[in-house]
Amino acid sequence: MLHDFRQERAKIEKEERQFSLDRAIESVVTHEPDAALLTDEEEEIKYSNSAVVDRFGSVEDGLLTSAFATILASPETLMFRLQMRATSFGAAREEIRTRDGVFRLSVVQFGENTLL
Repeated sequence: MLHDFRQERAKIEKEERQFSLDRAIESVVTHEPDAALLTDEEEEIKYSNSAVVDRFGSVEDGLLTSAFATILASPETLMFRLQMRATSFGAAREEIRTRDGVFRLSVVQFGENTLL
């Protein structure tokens, strides 16, 4: 029983640290002029700044690939590749040429479950 309590306490503390980290990141990117999204490992958008709505419009299902589907033909492949690199090296970046110009996408890992 004591073991279960310690495991549950450790889990809660980990979630609290992640929540604090997410709020700190949000405060940094809120006024960023570039589109900034905070996601989990399942590509669910946890936070997006106002530049995201200006650039991609409203993302109804809350998924990162849906946001990028407005400008990329196959966002799943690109996001998977960048997420794998960010998980391995801490960050990854690619420049993508679209009919509207060059699109730079950077992914940075923050904590265990958060990507920016």
